[in-house]
Amino acid sequence: MIHRYAPFGQSGYYSQTNLKASGTLLDHGVLVNVTGTAWQDHQWGDFTAGPGGWEWFSIQLDDNTQYMLYFIHNANNQLVETVGTRVNANGTTTNLAPGTISSTPLGSWTSPHTGITYQQKWSINVPGGSLTITPQLADQELYNPLVPQGSYWEGTSTVTGTINGANITGKAYAELTPSITLPTRGSVWQGILDALNL
Repeated sequence: MIHRYAPFGQSGYYSQTNLKASGTLLDHGVLVNVTGTAWQDHQWGDFTAGPGGWEWFSIQLDDNTQYMLYFIHNANNQLVETVGTRVNANGTTTNLAPGTISSTPLGSWTSPHTGITYQQKWSINVPGGSLTITPQLADQELYNPLVPQGSYWEGTSTVTGTINGANITGKAYAELTPSITLPTRGSVWQGILDALNL
């Protein structure tokens, strides 16, 4: 799908939400075989710089329904774009009207690494019900001390709620980006040239 990505222009985007995954992880020196369910997104576009930020949620419910939800805000933290898709248990998809979905933060966490305050725990309204998304760990910030302006939070979360009168549980992944200026085409290369005084 192509959707408005205000204030960053527009974006091409698709999700593959129910992939079978298997592999091997090294856990404290021990190889562990793992299996599970994976989620893949692909996003592309010739973006404008912004600034702005977003909250993004991938939600996998135990009844095999999935949601992809995007809440995009401008530099003043005003919501300017809402995008939502429900993937039904049979694999069909439903685009959700912006007015039918919403996100309300229920708490916050301030990073000891960067000083950025992020939302934590959300009440999400979707058609037919509501979900509560709770991070499994507060400190899931991705940051580089050398480039703190590129820091953001993303992490694994649990889901509880009610859809169409039935209790539901599941898992989610959330991505929170504070107000940033997106790198645009050529900007990374130009930044390298500037650092080298070329």
